[in-house]
Amino acid sequence: AISVAAAGGASGGRLAPMLGTPGSRMEAIKRSALDFVGKRPGDAIGLVVFSNNGYLVSPATFDHESMTQYLLMTGTQTLVNEGYTAIGEGLATANRFFEQQIETARQRIRGQVIVLFTDGENNSGREPYIELERARKNGVRVYLIGVEQQSNASEQLAYAIPMTGGTYYNVRRTTDLEQALTDINAVEKG
Repeated sequence: AISVAAAGGASGGRLAPMLGTPGSRMEAIKRSALDFVGKRPGDAIGLVVFSNNGYLVSPATFDHESMTQYLLMTGTQTLVNEGYTAIGEGLATANRFFEQQIETARQRIRGQVIVLFTDGENNSGREPYIELERARKNGVRVYLIGVEQQSNASEQLAYAIPMTGGTYYNVRRTTDLEQALTDINAVEKG
């Protein structure tokens, strides 16, 4: 599975400053993502970040401790010089990784999932709908978690996500974010 998250590693005192500004969306996402991945010890999980471009920070791995470190290093300042929200680029990077996995294995790989977090409206890069269709054709389910989205920011994407077998969540509170990840964890059995 590819996710914008990982678990393990850093202990309490060192963890807090790496999560982001207390009470921020980034802190809430990281905390929830760490918890989510901690509940998935049998899954290989990777990390893609995106702004103007998509970047594979870590390919899917069972080493959740190293994933924790990558996740904790990622923040709002990571791609600050790019300044856009190119959801299609993030999806394309994850899709490309999955296609390379299939090519290497020379067979279809089951259970490929993208959990995409965004707090912005797509405003740059390739068309996300094309990447959602690409994911669907490859059997990849996409879950999109819009964090404090304006009412219509991702409305069109919300209608397209179910074609992949995934779900769109518009979360406004930390409890909504936790519930979305609990729902995904219940649906995705491995």
